[in-house]
Formats: sequence, C-alpha cells, structure tokens
Amino acid sequence: MRKVLIVKASGEVEAFDPSKVHHALMRAGAGEDIADKIVKNIASRVRPGMTTKKIFAMTFKLLNKERPALASRFDLKQAMFRLGPAGYAFEQYTSALFTIMGYECQTGQILHGRCVKHEVDVVAMKPGERAMVECKFHNRPGVRCHVQTGLYTFARFLDLTEGKEKFTEPWLVTNTKFTGDLIDYSQCRGLKLLGWNYPVKGSLEELIDRQKLYPVTILQSLDSLSRERLLKANIVTIKQLRGLSEAKLKSCAKMSARKAKELKQEASRL
Repeated sequence: MRKVLIVKASGEVEAFDPSKVHHALMRAGAGEDIADKIVKNIASRVRPGMTTKKIFAMTFKLLNKERPALASRFDLKQAMFRLGPAGYAFEQYTSALFTIMGYECQTGQILHGRCVKHEVDVVAMKPGERAMVECKFHNRPGVRCHVQTGLYTFARFLDLTEGKEKFTEPWLVTNTKFTGDLIDYSQCRGLKLLGWNYPVKGSLEELIDRQKLYPVTILQSLDSLSRERLLKANIVTIKQLRGLSEAKLKSCAKMSARKAKELKQEASRL
C-alpha cells in the first residue's frame, strides 16, 4: 500500500495507518464486515496532507449511514471535548466514572494541607482506599498533558498527606493523552494516570465502553444550547438522562416535548 502522509491535530505529520481507523471502528462496535468496508473506502480517498479531522469526518459519515448508534460511539473522543469549554463538567463526569467503578465520590472539596488549602476535584473512596483525583480537561485535540501537571498533582498530594488528610493514592485524569515524560514520572512516583489510550489496558475510552457510561454530549441530536443547559444541571451521562422522564428533561433543558422525546429515544439506542 502506498505511503500517504497526513497531518495530526497537533500539527505533526505521520503516515496514514488504516489499522488505526479499523481499531476505532471495532471499538465503536462495528463488525469486521462494516469496518473492512469503511476502511477500504477511506484508504482509497486519503490524499497527502489530509488532516486526521477530515479523515474522522469521512469515517463518521460512512458509519452513520451504516449504523447511526455506532457512529455516536465512534464520536466518543469528540464528545469528551464537548464537555467543555471549562473543566467543571469533566470533573462531574470523572466522579460518575469512579462511582460506577465502586467508589464513593465527593467533588470540589476544600481541604487543608500542611502548608495551604487545596480544592480537590474528586475525592474517591472505597474500603482501604482514599484517592485524590486531579482532573485536567482539554477542549481541543492535539493537546497533551505534560509533566508539569504531574509535578503539580503530586506536590498537592504530598502537602495534603503531610497534613491531616489521609489519602492513599493520587490520580491524574485527562480526556487527552500524556507525554512520555509524564508517564515516566508517574511510574517513578506512583501517580496513577487515566487518559486517552493510557494505560494500555484500562484506558479512559476502554473504561467508558466497558461501563457503558457515555457522556451526554455523545448524542448527535443534542444542540449546543440544550447541551449547555444539561451540563449546567449536572446531567453529564447518558445514564442520568435516561433516568429522567420526558417532562423532567423538557423542563431541565428548556426544550420542546418533541426534542425531549427524540433525545430519550437516541439515548435508549446507545
């Protein structure tokens, strides 16, 4: 197969790898037949200098024609960006994810360290464990979580544990990727990382798919204003939305009864 150089969101240039598209389609739940068909189509249309954003859009459109519900799952990475522009909704989503993993969670806690006070994004607890979770949200692709964020997170963990807060472990959670330096630092210091494609087993997207805890922003029929209203009301997951009656959803997002019914139906298909 000819080597075609494409442009990533970070501006880096790399050779187009059809296996990455195939993997993403399989992660979304597409079978081999559909994945192979779409990859073959995309491979024939990729041109030198094409962006990964354009390739994603073409792939999404083809999958949406085949299986709309799977297209929504394929859109997971972009849906995570739509939890922004600020990081508050991502903190609430992270809390929901840790909760479904068996933790009891509290968000936005102001705690005293040995030297100063800290606002901890998520305090996650289960028998024998009390985790300090730092959430680092990015609202655009191509931005990585750097080692400075790991240094900052671990320093806060030390100040809290040297005070009266008995945390057993620090976590750093992001919706994007980590730099190599940050991964090296975390392995040296015992800082747990959770992000896109990391760790190799149990990455953020794998946990989301396994737990079926999709963000509400994955809904293709959700307009930006309704999305903003839902996030403001702390409705951040499909599970939460499905738990609302159509009347409650209509009131919460200030939408029409028809729109509320449409969202509930799309959510049920996921």
